[in-house]
Amino acid sequence: VGSEMCIRDRCTPAQGRQGLSRARELRRLKPGTAYFLRGLLAPLVICIAAFVMLFIIKDLFDHLDDFVKASTPFQNIARYYLFLIPSIFYLIVPLALLLAVLYCLSSMTKNNELTAMRASGMSLYRLLVPIIATGLIFVALVYVINEKIAPHCAYWCDQFIHQEKHGNRDKEKGEINVHLIHTLPLKNDVDRRIWGVGEFNSLTYKMKNVLLIQEREDGSFETEYNAETADWLDGKWWFHNVTIQEYDDYSNPRGAVEQVTHLE
Repeated sequence: VGSEMCIRDRCTPAQGRQGLSRARELRRLKPGTAYFLRGLLAPLVICIAAFVMLFIIKDLFDHLDDFVKASTPFQNIARYYLFLIPSIFYLIVPLALLLAVLYCLSSMTKNNELTAMRASGMSLYRLLVPIIATGLIFVALVYVINEKIAPHCAYWCDQFIHQEKHGNRDKEKGEINVHLIHTLPLKNDVDRRIWGVGEFNSLTYKMKNVLLIQEREDGSFETEYNAETADWLDGKWWFHNVTIQEYDDYSNPRGAVEQVTHLE
């Protein structure tokens, strides 16, 4: 570039060297966006890691007693906190982004780097591009994690804590059955039925401690079924060891409780 300027403008060798130096300086200023990103991402990663550690420490204080009583292996605790991170990611990212941007801007202002960038001809829009781009990327990332990963991880963590508290873990194999759902309420408005399930296995479709209330059209109770277990077979529920209570029009018990071994 310096030689071309020298030939075109018939400049002296000193002026050519000066032009070459200026061209190199301009080339160094062009990757200012990348430099700004490096200054933003470093504190962002540190902030995210710090907030994750704070959440883990707080949760550990809440559940440490449960882990000690259940003699939970360290690898299971580590897996639990690994699964916990996606479910709290949406809480961490906004705070981490805010602190990272403030730190980056204050640091660059302190060192007069923003002034130098503006003096070199860099527009305000170009200075804001890294911040806006980083924010949009993390918005998309949080959305994907929240929709695809976090629900499964949050459910796994909830089941893990419940099983550690109630001892529903295979002590010999150290396995955790995350297919068990405890205390599952459900209301079927179409068939006017109220369900209460003590335990539901989403893998085998087996229920325990089942309560089923059949309502009339006016909302009063018609029949109440209590079953020890229930199985989904041939497209219908089969109740076992069932007690049946009929109700009058005012939802008061009517007659004696009937007991049956199996009910379809």
